Amino acid sequence: MLSRIRARHCADTGPCATASFFARRTFDPAAFAAFRDLPLAAAAGSWAATGALGPLQLLQQHYPASMAGAVLLGVLSRIPETVNPRLYGGLLPKVSA
Repeated sequence: MLSRIRARHCADTGPCATASFFARRTFDPAAFAAFRDLPLAAAAGSWAATGALGPLQLLQQHYPASMAGAVLLGVLSRIPETVNPRLYGGLLPKVSA
């Protein structure tokens, strides 16, 4: 049931549909071309909407300035509520003492 809801949501959200190709580990040249041309925030939001946290961690590791502030909060808000918060705790901003 949840997978059908997530699939329907992805079909309605545009870039999320492209990210679903990558989440299934299949290669589609057209999907890759569309994903490649997305802004970083849209790409990260697409990954978040599918619940794929590994790519989000890589984006944050390689582009920390671009994945900060309002962009990061927007991305985090797209993570499905069913994902355990412990899994994306590393994405949350930290306060240094």
